[in-house]
Amino acid sequence: MRIHYYRFPEGTPENIIIEHGSDEDGLVSGCSISHAKALLKQYGGAAWTDHFDRDGGFFESSPIVLKGNNSRVKYNRHL
Repeated sequence: MRIHYYRFPEGTPENIIIEHGSDEDGLVSGCSISHAKALLKQYGGAAWTDHFDRDGGFFESSPIVLKGNNSRVKYNRHL
């Protein structure tokens, strides 16, 4: 399972953070990769994907970048 996150940069106006459905810390969780890329392109900040195995345990985090395909992660074990 993969969960995607986006965090607004420091100094982003409060109305923009609220408009995009983030929490009070400026974190948008559970968004799609395309939405995270659009926010990265428009506002900057950081985006990443947390990878979980079938038992629900966290095992890897990978950054989301604007160029390239972010869905081709090489897992070091079978999920």
